[in-house]
Amino acid sequence: MKKIYSIIASAIIAVGFTACTQSDFVETSAPDVSATSIDNAIQFGTYMGKGGSTRAGATGAITSHGTGTHQLGETGYEFGVFAVYGSSTAYNSLTSRVPNFMYNEKVYWDGTNNVFKYDNLKYWPNGKASSTDNNADDQNATSTTLNYLNFFAYAPYVDKSSALSDTYGIIEINGSSTAIASETSGTGKNAVNNPVLKYKLDPENVVDLLWGTAGTNGVTVKDGAQNGGVVNTTTDGSSITTSAQNAGKNVNIDMTKMKTNGKVNFNFLHALGMLGGTDGTLTSGVKIQAVTDDASNITGAETKITVVDLTIQLASVKDRSDVSHTGYATEGYFDLARGTWYNQTYSGSADTHIYYAPGSASYAGATAAQKVLNTDIAEPASFTWIDGTPAGVITASKKNVFAADVPALYLIPDTKPTYNVTITYIVRTKDSKLAAGWSEVTQSITKTIEFGDFIKLNKCYNLLIKLGLTSVKFEATVSDWSTDINDDSNDSNDEQVVDLPINVTGA
Repeated sequence: MKKIYSIIASAIIAVGFTACTQSDFVETSAPDVSATSIDNAIQFGTYMGKGGSTRAGATGAITSHGTGTHQLGETGYEFGVFAVYGSSTAYNSLTSRVPNFMYNEKVYWDGTNNVFKYDNLKYWPNGKASSTDNNADDQNATSTTLNYLNFFAYAPYVDKSSALSDTYGIIEINGSSTAIASETSGTGKNAVNNPVLKYKLDPENVVDLLWGTAGTNGVTVKDGAQNGGVVNTTTDGSSITTSAQNAGKNVNIDMTKMKTNGKVNFNFLHALGMLGGTDGTLTSGVKIQAVTDDASNITGAETKITVVDLTIQLASVKDRSDVSHTGYATEGYFDLARGTWYNQTYSGSADTHIYYAPGSASYAGATAAQKVLNTDIAEPASFTWIDGTPAGVITASKKNVFAADVPALYLIPDTKPTYNVTITYIVRTKDSKLAAGWSEVTQSITKTIEFGDFIKLNKCYNLLIKLGLTSVKFEATVSDWSTDINDDSNDSNDEQVVDLPINVTGA
């Protein structure tokens, strides 16, 4: 997705958002499908996405960037699992989805044996491999019984029941307010709905909520991986009817008994959206570039653009009903089966989502020292034309706006934010005929931009500011000599008669 917005006012500022999927995953525990014994213990493995931050009670990044590097399974970064036994009924046809096999089971890493473990060990129910395959094991046993298990996971693990005291992060599990439409029965361990987390976003203590989709799972008693499926969103009575809200990812539903050491693998995705680069900062996520109408006439050697000030501030946020809110979404419910956000609460203020350069204390998530402009583009305290110092905005490549690792802005998906972007900059062009040695013009441009689509989970959105320069051009024309002597726009009466006195008749 890429949208460019522009305005014209002696110069152009075009602001574009691009979204990139964080789809780089590192396998930390691959399934072993070579064993053939009849040990039926259920085992778990994970694939980990890159990117993210922290949770309440456990500071630092879960993955490869942020304030630290942590892996799932490390203390404070375990993952939780819900499991539903559906007998021979497929998950999408279940009228009750009570977590009757596992409820918020903590899965942690055993570094001695290099495996993921959990305390309340469970075993695969015996039965045939699928509706069309009667094999029950690798020893020629058969069965006419079909037993389905369905697994849902999140991270980082929260060791509490439905009532949580945390002020940010996961603040409720299967609570009383998690109903979608007619889904109103039961809470906590007795909830008949999909497992649901209530989440609260705190800009200063961002929890990188992860959602477990289906990974490359161990094979069944016959051949082929169990790839799970997508939870129905339109046909059963308890569904969200807006299909655009669904992530459309396979999850570990309708699983049958695996071979020994075949693991239920979770491919964890980030449940939030992020405004910033893939490294979790605005340093690499906000860039600036100059666009000229005639690159041969304006080059970095002849012209410099230095940035005096830049403000990126949240203006409003729209929900699915096209209602605007002055603050951003601070709370929402996340369905672990559908990968869906809903019932967002908008209670934040616009000032909480602001970045100012040079430094400002408006956004507490970043220090004043972090919110400074890259010296390569910033207006210096005292400007002297030295080639390359600063290089300015006009170069062959896009320049980072910020100098330090300014934290990214995290957003609850299924919302559409609008930002006000204001930039003040100076354009200087070398000219030896002028007293200073260059011309100098200060300009300030403001543009209100709205995301082209609703924020999606597991997406990072980068901001590119384009400054458009139009060179000053001259054109000259030469008019023909005019015969309109008396300025009446009529050439036919422009003949002038002069009577000389010596030739006047009757003198």
